[in-house]
This record gives sequence, structure tokens and C-alpha cells, in this order.
Amino acid sequence: ALELGFSRAWTSIRDSNTSSLITSFVLYQFGTGTVKGFALVLAIGVIVSMFSAIVVTRTFLRVIYK
Repeated sequence: ALELGFSRAWTSIRDSNTSSLITSFVLYQFGTGTVKGFALVLAIGVIVSMFSAIVVTRTFLRVIYK
């Protein structure tokens, strides 16, 4: 059940993070000053969040499950 949940959740995680990264790219390209800073921090946050959702959470759940 754990692996099935991970495989089903991956598409949602990927799609939502991809749209957020596209948004941050557009904001960075067309924004000025504070907007560029917001876009950069948004992109960094999304990347870190995706890493933690995929690697860290999955590892913790596997360790707890065993």
C-alpha cells in the first residue's frame, strides 16, 4: 500500500511543482526588483519542498513502516 501511494502521489507532486516553477520563471523574467526576489525564493522553496517530499518523507515512512 505504501509503494502504491507513492506512485499515485508522484504525478500530483510533479504537476503542482512544475506549474509553480513555470510561474516563478515567468515572474523572474518579467518582474522587477522585489518580484524577482519573490520568484527566486519561490523556485528555491518549490525545489526544496519537492526534494523533501520525494526523498526525505519516503525514507522516513519506509523506516517507520519496517
